[in-house]
Amino acid sequence: MAANEGFFVENAAPLTDGARAAFCVLGMPRGGTTMTAKLLQAAGIFMGQSLPVTAEDPDFAKLLKDKAPDRGEFDALLATRFGAHRRWGFKAPYKNHWDLLDAIPDSRFVVVFRDVLAVANRNRISTSADLLSNMAANLALQTQLARFIAKSGRPVFMFSYEKAVLEPQPIITALQDFCGAGSNAATRAAMMAVIRPNDSEYAEVMDRLASNVSCNLDIVNPHRIAGWARAASGKHLNIRITVNGEAVAEVVADRPRDDLSRHFGDAGDYAFEVPLEAGLYAGKPLSVEVRDAGTGAVLARRAVPA
Repeated sequence: MAANEGFFVENAAPLTDGARAAFCVLGMPRGGTTMTAKLLQAAGIFMGQSLPVTAEDPDFAKLLKDKAPDRGEFDALLATRFGAHRRWGFKAPYKNHWDLLDAIPDSRFVVVFRDVLAVANRNRISTSADLLSNMAANLALQTQLARFIAKSGRPVFMFSYEKAVLEPQPIITALQDFCGAGSNAATRAAMMAVIRPNDSEYAEVMDRLASNVSCNLDIVNPHRIAGWARAASGKHLNIRITVNGEAVAEVVADRPRDDLSRHFGDAGDYAFEVPLEAGLYAGKPLSVEVRDAGTGAVLARRAVPA
């Protein structure tokens, strides 16, 4: 019986010499996508310039934060990347526009899967998220990922974050081959150095982003979602709201509310309200998530049974 080395390649297709490729990193928020993007970077794949600690390409992050990104701008960015790099990639963990990703020419996907309890517990610690609601949201996202992989027909490298931490060598060797990076020992050593479980720098930055914001979901029902989000700086927040893993709105939390004004001693203009499509969620359980649209940081989650 073959050993379980923690990875699998769907629709395997070796990269030939000179072939171009666009690598897209997918996974759950706080599920190992930063490590994965850095692994590709260590393998010699261009992943963007001036990358933040999250390794998220600012050019793609800015475009893909929109609920309906401009297809012309997206295609132009792809053309620019292919014009400058034969092989390149980007990380897209927070807002997965499946139709856009499926349309990328010569694409190859690298998808990391992580224990949903570990991810949810990290969010509970850093953002006071509800553990079980967080687990449900991440399970829903993993289901979407599996469906996308099955539908895309593109080469996909899937691997377990936990296996990569415990036994990195087989996964790194296979990922080198998937990227067309050969078997260079120096490259392999650089990739091995990337695997740092519980990276303190990353955790500190993400926790700081979350801790500077207060957010609450006051109303979650099949008709509307309402609540408030307040940055410590007083700046109005652009937030993204998802229901059952699908984005439904991106709004600015700037509506005034008397109760918020009394509580915070200021204008109290931090509220938001989003109507939901009539009948779409009737009789269904709801898993709602609020994120900072700029950073991707989780601000609040709430689950409501059917």
